[in-house]
Amino acid sequence: MTLQTRLILVVMSTLLLVAVALIGLGWMAQNSVEERFRHATISRQDVLWREIVSGQLELMTASTSGLTRNDAALHALQDNNPSMVAANAMPTYNRLSAASVLTKL
Repeated sequence: MTLQTRLILVVMSTLLLVAVALIGLGWMAQNSVEERFRHATISRQDVLWREIVSGQLELMTASTSGLTRNDAALHALQDNNPSMVAANAMPTYNRLSAASVLTKL
């Protein structure tokens, strides 16, 4: 094998090694970027969900007195009388749904 052939083989091998290394590094960098994006998306959705839950909890907490003041509904619950509960809870439900505290009963 001549010197020229050996030199060409070494250069080609080096180029091939560099190309494989660049492809591997590119793949690793892409995975890192995708992982950061997934983490940021999940974190953003988690914060949004916590804000939604907090807002709904505040609305419901402010309206608990309306539910506990209704003595007839409380007695119907104690007596396990679903028709009386429905009859007595409907005005409270209408008031809370108008204030966007409840969406369904």
